[in-house]
Amino acid sequence: MKRITPALLRLGLAISAVFGANAHAAVEGYVDLHSHLMGEHAFGGSWFWGTTEGPINAALARCDGNFGYLPGQGSHAATIYPLLSEFLGADTGWHLGRRRGYDNRRCRRFFGIPIPGTCPRPHFEHWPKWDAIAHQQMWYGHLQKAKNSGLKIMAVSLDESEFLCKTTPPLRRRYDCNEIASIKRQAGFVRGFATRNSSWVGIAETPAQARALIAQGKLALVLTAELTKLFPDGNYLQQLDELHALGVRSLQLVHHADNRFSGAAPINQLRTAATAVEILSGGNINTAINDTVCRDRNGAIQFEYIPGNGLPILARPKCDGEEHLNERGLTAEGVGLVNAMMNRGMLLDVSHLSRKAFRETYQIAMSRGQYPLTYSHTHMWSMMEGGDKEERHEKYLRDDEIHMITDTGGMIGLRTGHEKTIANIRPPLAQPLVANTCQSSTRSFAQSLTYAIDKGLNVGFGADLNGFIAQMKGLNGFFFLPGHNCYGDYLQLATTGGINDFHAKGFGHVGLFPEFIADLKRVGVPASYMDRIEKTSAETYLQIWERSLVLAGGGPPSNLALSATATASSTYCIGPPQTSPHCYAPWRVNDGNASSVLGGQTSWSNDAGVPMPQWVELTWNTPVTVSRVVMTTTSGYEVQDYVLQYWAGGAQSGSWQTFGLPVTGNTAINRVHQFGPVTTMRLRVLASQGPAIQPGHIRVNELEVYQ
Repeated sequence: MKRITPALLRLGLAISAVFGANAHAAVEGYVDLHSHLMGEHAFGGSWFWGTTEGPINAALARCDGNFGYLPGQGSHAATIYPLLSEFLGADTGWHLGRRRGYDNRRCRRFFGIPIPGTCPRPHFEHWPKWDAIAHQQMWYGHLQKAKNSGLKIMAVSLDESEFLCKTTPPLRRRYDCNEIASIKRQAGFVRGFATRNSSWVGIAETPAQARALIAQGKLALVLTAELTKLFPDGNYLQQLDELHALGVRSLQLVHHADNRFSGAAPINQLRTAATAVEILSGGNINTAINDTVCRDRNGAIQFEYIPGNGLPILARPKCDGEEHLNERGLTAEGVGLVNAMMNRGMLLDVSHLSRKAFRETYQIAMSRGQYPLTYSHTHMWSMMEGGDKEERHEKYLRDDEIHMITDTGGMIGLRTGHEKTIANIRPPLAQPLVANTCQSSTRSFAQSLTYAIDKGLNVGFGADLNGFIAQMKGLNGFFFLPGHNCYGDYLQLATTGGINDFHAKGFGHVGLFPEFIADLKRVGVPASYMDRIEKTSAETYLQIWERSLVLAGGGPPSNLALSATATASSTYCIGPPQTSPHCYAPWRVNDGNASSVLGGQTSWSNDAGVPMPQWVELTWNTPVTVSRVVMTTTSGYEVQDYVLQYWAGGAQSGSWQTFGLPVTGNTAINRVHQFGPVTTMRLRVLASQGPAIQPGHIRVNELEVYQ
């Protein structure tokens, strides 16, 4: 196969976006490729404190640790192995009195005098905060704030780890530890969330649906999955189709441990935590995380000795991500699963793959027409400073691997964690674009961001919120520590009154995206770099998804309405003549603009005072076969009563036939009609009643017709 250069690939994507059968205006905004909206329902439903929905004072209520909650309540059981807090995070073990949240208490009084120590503490004194990793970071009000600031797409990772589930007290679990069952359950919770919040959010199962949601001013959620034990047995193709039917459109082959499909990228911090659990459980919990064997380029295994933190000193194979790598790549079934995902046009996420498996997946992608690869949450290897818990590992993208993403026209999600970075100095410049004077802050992230874009990568966010990672730190409270040198930033902001929640608490929740983006600009990330992530990353993601479907041979399906001629029973115009640009003209229903905004520039409407029913019709010059019609209207102006009809017969004779049953009392602005294939040359919406506020006016913004 002749290889297409990355530049030509990007050009082709741009051309297809503009001139393709489903041409749309480019989406402006940013994407988060990896966050966990339903973390509270993962890991047995007992790890996370706080809820996604509800009033803020209840959803993010006071938390003082693990005690005092009823069996099965699942309200923050946390781990039964307190040593895990040494490896995973300060709030994952027993933290009595350390995480307060929204304090709803009233002072206890003695004869009217407040008792010292019983009064409420300041709201959110300890969480949400950058290091509160077992506490809710995805409250819906915060998510809506991110949406209003330009977040257009969020890939919702349905996450599960049997290992983490089994480290919680059995009586505190709301659910069992079956990973596949958990993913299906979480998918249901996301759909319920989208239904209850349908005014501003929706689930997209295709790029076209995502574009339609965004055009309506909504946040598009794309379901993805991240499991440690993916399809552990049985027919994996059948199980893949089951997840696909649930709306899952992206899938990681591995998570933390090798499985039947692939080797995983070893993460030493997690390996040490797994070791502690395996010992403390007396071998009753086999995480499989420590089963990885890493070898150097000569095939040799090097052992390293791990201090026990009160446990025996342990020896294990060294896995440094550079010289000593996981020896396992894709299995035969892994190759089959990769191809099956490509056959279904799924977004192929290579996160957590061993370097060997990553390279083998890349080779398959290149052989399949440069099928785009996404790396939903990663960091730049060359930018990592290393040390203690931030040491490099196989999950970070090396320079010799970057081309595997760029060759395929793919994309990465850059993690918003607290990793320490080195300065990104671009020759011949002697200084970085952004001074790296405050480690683990926005300035650190800026080094990786500018480096990735300099290397030609398409970049979005890969926040991994609710993902058991410490996020980037703020400034307040640690600027004085040796080696951090954040005093200048803190002083400058404090003297100007510019300290906000992000500066004080770090990236503690999804609602701090706007403050985070503003801070990237404050520290000096050039506008050309900011545009790549803030303004165009969502569009890039959609184009990658669209090209995945094209290469799969299944889409994006051609919108047949674009080749039809639209007519109507009558047309409402603001003043004569009928050709006025102020007319609610019928051609607007198939102009490719699925906007649901109010006004004559986006929709057709019948003339005033004409009797019902009224209709808008699409006519083709040659017969077309259709099986799905999508009708878009405007909120508050929905077509209440109507039928969808097709013409059965030739040009000279025939009759109108109705698809399904008449629609009555409709309140949906997006209505999808699915039916068995029908071949016709004419299709129309015949309506008898408009919205309650204008029952005599039928308004249709767009008709999309698909084979």
